[in-house]
Amino acid sequence: MTAPSAAATLQIDCEGRVVSWPDAARDMFRRTPATALGRPLAEFIEPRQRGACENVVSHLCRDATHGSVHTMELLAERADGSTFHVECSLWRCPNDAARFDVLVRDITDRVRVEQDLRQQLREFRQISAAQIQELKQSQARFMDIAETIDEVFWMADAGVTRMMYISPGYERVWGRSCASLYEDPRSFLDAVHPEDRERVRTVLLCQRDGLPFDHEYRVVRPDGTVLWIWDRGFPVRNPDGTIHRYIGVAQDISARKMSEAAVRRQETLDAIGHMTGGLAHDFNNVLGVVVGHLDLIGLAIADNELARESVGRAIDAALRGSRLARRLLALARREPVERRILALADAVLGLRPLLQHAAGPDIDLRVHVTGNPRVSVDPGDLDAALINLAVNAKAAIQLGGAVTITVSEFEIPMGAADHSLPAGVYASIEVADTGVGMTDDVLRRIGEPFFTTRPSREGTGLGVSMIHAFVRQSGGALRVESKPGIGSSFRILLPVTSAPITETDDGWGDGVLPRASVLSRTQR
Repeated sequence: MTAPSAAATLQIDCEGRVVSWPDAARDMFRRTPATALGRPLAEFIEPRQRGACENVVSHLCRDATHGSVHTMELLAERADGSTFHVECSLWRCPNDAARFDVLVRDITDRVRVEQDLRQQLREFRQISAAQIQELKQSQARFMDIAETIDEVFWMADAGVTRMMYISPGYERVWGRSCASLYEDPRSFLDAVHPEDRERVRTVLLCQRDGLPFDHEYRVVRPDGTVLWIWDRGFPVRNPDGTIHRYIGVAQDISARKMSEAAVRRQETLDAIGHMTGGLAHDFNNVLGVVVGHLDLIGLAIADNELARESVGRAIDAALRGSRLARRLLALARREPVERRILALADAVLGLRPLLQHAAGPDIDLRVHVTGNPRVSVDPGDLDAALINLAVNAKAAIQLGGAVTITVSEFEIPMGAADHSLPAGVYASIEVADTGVGMTDDVLRRIGEPFFTTRPSREGTGLGVSMIHAFVRQSGGALRVESKPGIGSSFRILLPVTSAPITETDDGWGDGVLPRASVLSRTQR
């Protein structure tokens, strides 16, 4: 029996040096971060293949574009000198053009099975009576490996009209029985995604011409899950050149496809962030001109009380627009903002116009405040979390409804069964909606990155996972309750602090309009 393939995601710079070495990489290569960080990635590859690794890294540094993924198979070397086979997928880090993410998968089991299978086929015609027992032992080892690892191994006759062997991985990946494939070798096509089925049939025509094939397609499991498959087939020929049989391996590459899609999605989000920040900054500049001229007008009409009140209302409207620009700039900011001490209720009330806009005009947005505890958080991350919850609530409410945001203090008593937070008093923000609610199955997966119940073009599946990350980084916890047909409740719990509120710079340096105006120095 063999262990399932291991995987680790590390990072290298443009010189090919390791800059991130997670625990999974430490366990895989048996090297500590102290012996790996700053070293060329090629040093961890078997000497005869180091040149190939260095060439690929050099090529990527010069020519790789965002979104492109390069995959290669290499023989890696552990700290103790032992070697193992790996599959490396490299792509440029979406948030840092000077770095590359490297997904390393241990494929030793797969390579060993492929090598054993080819060796057995080469020796098949040379077996003597004395080798029969040894062959049985080899076959037993092959079966142990083939029936344990996740890849699907198959063997069929020359015309692929009879399935000679299919590994149990078929049932784990396709979700269909091996017996059904033995009965009809082409029945796997029933599970192929309708959009890919004709293309798969075309590729299978290669078998009639005795050609190897290598293609990717999607399958739909009985539970509706869609998986990406990488399927390869190789003809085995007799000495006279005729095809004796076909052997192949099919692998679930959904994780790799998800990584590639995440790179493209992140680039899109970055572009939207840049655009939003630019528009907010330009809008703020326009408001600065408006406020400046309104101040001058206010001085000119100092004796006209009615006119001064009208100008004052206009300046208040401009400052509200400035606060909206502040929120947009915070959401579009690429680098993390330092934590600040803020009054939670004040922050939520200040964000209310943007939350109403996110929820939409048909949603009754209510804000209840029963306390104003102080917390230490990144204001931009707090805003993003609340807006995400408002958008999710809007999607859950079908024909009008209400979203209630409650700010309060929440106590976890001594002895309470809560594995995430100790007993004590916490600041609480609860966002409750009257939407369709969630089933238990959806509720269990709600925090998974990229999981969403919305159509693919309407949601990224990153919202709740980003909220989880923000809450954990702030030392708090997220609690979710939901009932189908009743609605959902998301409660963010944050540690309370007694530190003084952080004074913010309202000058022009951070792109926010100054609060002071000429009218503030006159009787209004």
